[in-house]
Amino acid sequence: MTEELNNEPALTGPGTLLRDAREQMGLSTQQVAQRLNLRHSVVVGIEADHYEPGMSITYIRGYIRNYARLVGLNEKELNSALDSISLPEPEPEMHSFSDKTKRDRSDSRWRLLTWGIGLSLVAALGWWVMSLQSGDQQSLNLPEPTNLAELERQSNPVVTTPPAVAVVAPTPIEQSVSINSTTEPAVAVVDAPETEVELVAATEQPVEQAVAVEAQAVAETLTVSLSADCWMLIQDANGEKLVEGLKPQGFTTSLGGSAPYKLRLGAPEAVTLSYNGTAVDLSSFSAGKVARLTVPR
Repeated sequence: MTEELNNEPALTGPGTLLRDAREQMGLSTQQVAQRLNLRHSVVVGIEADHYEPGMSITYIRGYIRNYARLVGLNEKELNSALDSISLPEPEPEMHSFSDKTKRDRSDSRWRLLTWGIGLSLVAALGWWVMSLQSGDQQSLNLPEPTNLAELERQSNPVVTTPPAVAVVAPTPIEQSVSINSTTEPAVAVVDAPETEVELVAATEQPVEQAVAVEAQAVAETLTVSLSADCWMLIQDANGEKLVEGLKPQGFTTSLGGSAPYKLRLGAPEAVTLSYNGTAVDLSSFSAGKVARLTVPR
């Protein structure tokens, strides 16, 4: 049995065939390596049927195919010879751990970025809620609005002036008492009419003053009306701004400040003025240019 095993032909790999063909062509292993663009150690390993661990079977078949074409051998015979020998199994790839490390590092970066975005959103939401709460608290702490009329009444207390008749009325009573107690009735009869005349004069004087004030107010009335939109500024003699800003078409107002009035009109062609009922001529001002004038001139 042992003799039969020893008599079995040894398996011949493609390396022996390639080496014999190279030697017949008179080529060295260095020349073959240069022509095939391979390392010299790879060519020596192919001829010895010894292949580097981890080398892919696809690369081995490609090297053998190119070597066979160089030395003129049949590729199929070499592939069959290659199948007859045992090739080293490729070692498992060792870069799986590095890939996992890279993947974990990438995942950790994305995780940190996600956490950062989430924390930013939470902080923004908290700031928004706090601003709403502070705004509501401020609105609750605001004092209640005070009636404007009440403030004016408190700052300017109304002084009630008794009627003129009530102030002067005791005079006739005292005089009537003096008439009854005196022994000269003729003098008392003469004094009574004078007192009545003084009462009439005292009551008529405030009425005349009121009429004079009313006449003075009417005498300083300025009326403005617009046929188109116009910007204007109107000030009285004291520098107080009575009208300011852009007014729309159809705007009409009557002003009763202290004359003279100072006016600036952005569109004088759209303005109609009257002072104390008398129209003010604006035809001398150019349309579309600011007009400056004083009323009365």
